[in-house]
Amino acid sequence: MAPVAHSGAGAVYSYVIVNRALSDNMEGQAPYTVATVDLDGGGRVFGRIDGEVIAIGDRVSPRFVEHDTWTELRFAKVSS
Repeated sequence: MAPVAHSGAGAVYSYVIVNRALSDNMEGQAPYTVATVDLDGGGRVFGRIDGEVIAIGDRVSPRFVEHDTWTELRFAKVSS
């Protein structure tokens, strides 16, 4: 294996809208959307969608949100 540079862009494969927080620290953030994204060039990852209404097939680009002890992958819809 070797590291590969990747833009992180892709298309929404599926998604779910979370209406009930799974933990106390997420309580104020529901509802939020988590999507499976097919990356350009191969691979599939999960990430939260930033505040947008999305549909399967929508193009998205990544961003990273730094938390105290971890980094979260999020996606934003790309304007067409």
